[in-house]
Amino acid sequence: MDNIVSKTQFAAALGITPGRVSQLIKAGLPVRADGKLDLAAASAWYRQRVARPASKPVVRMPGDDSLAEARRRREWIRLAREQLLLEKVRGEVVDVSDVEAAAFERGRAERDALLNFPSRVAPIIAAEFEIDSRKLFLSLKKQVRLFLSERSEYPPGSLLSPKPQLTG
Repeated sequence: MDNIVSKTQFAAALGITPGRVSQLIKAGLPVRADGKLDLAAASAWYRQRVARPASKPVVRMPGDDSLAEARRRREWIRLAREQLLLEKVRGEVVDVSDVEAAAFERGRAERDALLNFPSRVAPIIAAEFEIDSRKLFLSLKKQVRLFLSERSEYPPGSLLSPKPQLTG
């Protein structure tokens, strides 16, 4: 009678709880009149209806070594995202678009100030050195435009370092 086992013994053999065995009995797991189970019949029923196939294929993404590696990467990305959000809330980091907009506005203001510089200082310098104010204004205006033209050859993005890459 080695083949006849209790619900507890059957549960231990399968690695499930006795409560799960009771659920399986309600779902149709064959049980004897005395409440015991025929090990062969119960195991066959369990394999056919409940047990997962042992050789289930594992889907892997190209470049992933394992499901555990994919989970580790996902967790690292989640933690990095949460850290970034915390730093943003604390005011330690700002959005790139906000910085770019501020830099653009600051650049425009500096350019406008430089373009207005000759008209503002030409009369003062001309009076100090007793020279023609109009000629000085035109010369300063020409030099400022030349300076701005040279500076425009270096767009702001070329001065920045490459964007950092996330690594796990």
